[in-house]
Amino acid sequence: MNYKKTNTTKIPKNNNEIKKKIYRIVDKITPKYSYKFSPISFAYKPNEKDYYLNLDRKEWNHPMYKDEKYHTSAIDIYNNSIKEAKSIIENVDKYLCGKDIDLNIIFDNSSFSTGKDCNDKTIQQFFEN
Repeated sequence: MNYKKTNTTKIPKNNNEIKKKIYRIVDKITPKYSYKFSPISFAYKPNEKDYYLNLDRKEWNHPMYKDEKYHTSAIDIYNNSIKEAKSIIENVDKYLCGKDIDLNIIFDNSSFSTGKDCNDKTIQQFFEN
């Protein structure tokens, strides 16, 4: 697949916080015990220097460990996850067909959000190089 860079300035800006104003109205007419929506809405101006897909494969660090450096793009991470999922499905299929496979190896204790062991309680705090 060919992915090309897009200019983040083309993303429409929410300068007037229209969505937040609508959420405030919804929050006022819904019961007090229901979920409030206005706190989860915020206006965000994309930073010109940040390119989140990292198609240029610039160095970045893991948010939990500043000394772990990577050059993978978001597309690389996506493609690796497809390969990993395919391997898991194939191994589970083999297991279901009677092959002796240790499912504890197939399903490790990795967090979906960090890729690290779920028992690791290190806080994600390093978001800049």
